[in-house]
Amino acid sequence: MNKFPDSIRAWIAETQTHHRILFNVGVLALGIVLIFGMNLLIARNFVGGTDFYINWSSAQQLNSEKQNPYEDKTASTIAENAPDAIFFSLPENTSFSAPIFSLFPYYPLSLLKDFQLARAIWMTILLVGLLSTILSLDNSSVVADLRYRPILYLFIMGNVFTIISLLSGELFLVSLIFLLLTYKHILKDDFELAGIFCGLAMVSPVLGFIGMLLFAVYSASQQRWGFLIWFLITTTLLIFAGYLLLDNWIPYYLLVASNWLKQTLAIFQLALKNGIQIVLTAISVLALIFEWFRFSHVFQDEQREKWLFNFSFAVIGIAGSILKPALFVLTLPAWMQISEYWYARMNLQARVISILNLAIYPVISIVLIIIDASILVGQAGVPQIIMVLSTVHLLVGMYWIRAWIEQDPMKKIIEHM
Repeated sequence: MNKFPDSIRAWIAETQTHHRILFNVGVLALGIVLIFGMNLLIARNFVGGTDFYINWSSAQQLNSEKQNPYEDKTASTIAENAPDAIFFSLPENTSFSAPIFSLFPYYPLSLLKDFQLARAIWMTILLVGLLSTILSLDNSSVVADLRYRPILYLFIMGNVFTIISLLSGELFLVSLIFLLLTYKHILKDDFELAGIFCGLAMVSPVLGFIGMLLFAVYSASQQRWGFLIWFLITTTLLIFAGYLLLDNWIPYYLLVASNWLKQTLAIFQLALKNGIQIVLTAISVLALIFEWFRFSHVFQDEQREKWLFNFSFAVIGIAGSILKPALFVLTLPAWMQISEYWYARMNLQARVISILNLAIYPVISIVLIIIDASILVGQAGVPQIIMVLSTVHLLVGMYWIRAWIEQDPMKKIIEHM
């Protein structure tokens, strides 16, 4: 090729680049089609989709029947039609309880009369969004290694908490995707765009607000006020956009939100009986407070900051899982970092440990399908032993890799194992 003139070599290189781009686009399109086909098969043959059904039906009632989704009449209609769509009855007092602007993503799907088709499309959007955002957080050797990448896909798609969230079509996954994009742009030092994504995460207001507090503390410590400014602008625009769907929606939402809060407190009181999980959650929260205090007093490099953000997401997931086990899916970025650092040890034993750390969760999913598949569709609770062991496993994993990140004396001990 060196014998060719420079112009021809440049043309060949450009052609190869175009072919590579077309190939990547083709592979991506094929992957999305396969994921959609898998989700359509699931939606046609498996019960579930509770959260998606509530929001999709609320958008339908608002769009076609002009019914207020916060009113009891709408909630009754949705509850009556539930067995025909998800094949089981909704829990008592279940109704639409999100801000009205949360229905915007559901509006195009509400035009479809086929619930299973709409559910499959929604699951595909959530799964593709989750995969792309988690894998794009960095270009680590783990993600770049084509031999290891299928294991990452299997872990993200097949772990029990992702499956529970996807089968239900949880709205909080949309918020999580936007928070991961916020996280990505914070690391890129693009605080203004991060503020916009964080504002969009308010479609699930509790998770979005907690995420905002996390990033607001960090941006304030960096004296980057653009994050808060653009978060407030985006959130304000969403609030006013809600009036396009329903006039005077805020009083209705506040009433529903107060009822939701009462129900959540009642669930939390019942959860207090799970003593071990409560203790582990308290330890995790105290550790997080300590780490943020330490962050403000110790110099931080990029890897330490990533560890802190991933640990923060993980603790939010651990605490939230007391009320909603599916929220443990927030630990996914932490597991990616744990896997990355074990993989980087460059020896067979460490790579086996890296694979086992991830593979155990799809195995749990398979076991639950065999023993009691109703757990995966939200009809039965996740066994406490799974929550406890998963929490312990995660905390050990995060503090194990911190020894390598911090480069303290423990690193020398671990490297000689």
